[in-house]
Amino acid sequence: MRTPELMQLVSLMSKSEMRRADQFLQSPYHNNSELVLKLFQYIRKYHPKMDSYRLHKEHIFDHLYPGEKFDERRLKNPIFLLKRSLEEFLKIEQLKKEEAMQNRLLINAYYEKCDYDEIEKMIVDCVADREKQPIRDANYYQEMLWLQEELYYHPNQGKYLNNQQYFPFMVHYLDQFYALSKLRFATEMNVRKGVVNEDDLPLLDESIVTKQLKRLAANNRLIDLYCYLFQFQLEIPSSEEFRSSIALLTELLPQMGEKEKSYILSCLISTAIRYHHKGKSEYTAFVAQLYKLADEKNLLLYRGKMQATTFLNIAILCSAAKEFAFVENIISRYQQYLAPEEKQEVIHLSWGYWYYLQSGNHPKKKTMLQKAQYHLSQIPYSGLVVDLRLRSLQLRVFYDLEISNGNESVFSHFADAFEKWLVRNPILANQRTAAYLNFVRLTKQLGKIAILAIIDKDDLQQLEKKISTQEPLILRNWLLEKVEELQ
Repeated sequence: MRTPELMQLVSLMSKSEMRRADQFLQSPYHNNSELVLKLFQYIRKYHPKMDSYRLHKEHIFDHLYPGEKFDERRLKNPIFLLKRSLEEFLKIEQLKKEEAMQNRLLINAYYEKCDYDEIEKMIVDCVADREKQPIRDANYYQEMLWLQEELYYHPNQGKYLNNQQYFPFMVHYLDQFYALSKLRFATEMNVRKGVVNEDDLPLLDESIVTKQLKRLAANNRLIDLYCYLFQFQLEIPSSEEFRSSIALLTELLPQMGEKEKSYILSCLISTAIRYHHKGKSEYTAFVAQLYKLADEKNLLLYRGKMQATTFLNIAILCSAAKEFAFVENIISRYQQYLAPEEKQEVIHLSWGYWYYLQSGNHPKKKTMLQKAQYHLSQIPYSGLVVDLRLRSLQLRVFYDLEISNGNESVFSHFADAFEKWLVRNPILANQRTAAYLNFVRLTKQLGKIAILAIIDKDDLQQLEKKISTQEPLILRNWLLEKVEELQ
């Protein structure tokens, strides 16, 4: 028997964190139990996999209490204390990264020990330091609001006498914080509406974006970036406009907070993916460019985890952009950060796309298709994130493998099942469902023509015209490529 919670916590820590945790536990200020330190130094030997049989409770007991009879109850306290100490260590590690939070805690510590003048000087210094920052995001205005409130509500000042000077600043920072936060949420909801049904969510009116926000922060370039993002959800941007937004993001990234970096980059990527799905081929290259930027700036992980959607989007869309070496590198480096319950499915699906999207002109096309099919066959249907990509790729693999082998029935049965699944799925946005349904139905028509010994050119031309004009439609370019192959 193992101690799963403690082992899981330790397995998530990096080597450098383990080294600093050892120093932390050796400090009598943080830990006064030699047993806790001894326990940590024992399990540290098996980091990061934490899968050795020597981590069973019986072996841990022998190490802590050599020569004594096993008693599980005696392990509970050191295990509990070690877990609590490591959580305390992680809090301190995180606090080191949060300068604003450090300032708040320090001001709070001084609040009861100093008079108003000393507190005011400390806060004025903090404000002056923060105002040097070139990028002012929602977190900036939230912190500035808090600093002004500490002065306004200080008990040593008469609320109705001397400190009214801070009230206009409070209102200003509150307006800024509200406007930027609302814009962030509105942009996020507009992005999400392209994927799932969320029609009942309130959104920010376009007039507020174009008037109120620019009035509140005329010189804040971050707002320019947000306005780009918001406008991109309303109409398809030109290649030049989108390229300008990437250039502005790249310029501002070094000055932005971690949360803002991840959020804006994610929104830009989602927007590029949306227009890629609409058949705008130039956006496939934009997606690859943005993911490369995210990798370069260490922004692919969210709180130490790789989201399945991010991992799959990189594998699928960067492979579509023919960035195969980049995708192979990402799969190798980042698979360890996937959630354990979905890791294998996501990796198999990624390799499936990697092999399939190279198969087109590959000298060993059939082998590449078979490798793609193998990886896809290892994946159970499990949820929206995986299923939509899995089924759409399986349909294409079945078309390329089974139609060429004369097995039209295998292809048709799968296409029918995919169609029924789409019709019955209540989660997908209506536009997205329609785009996939049109893809399945047109692929079925293509299959019926491809299986014929003699292809009717008129039928093929009519189908090509239908594919070119059908809206909405996913994977239009793939369908047109297959029509061209038949010609």
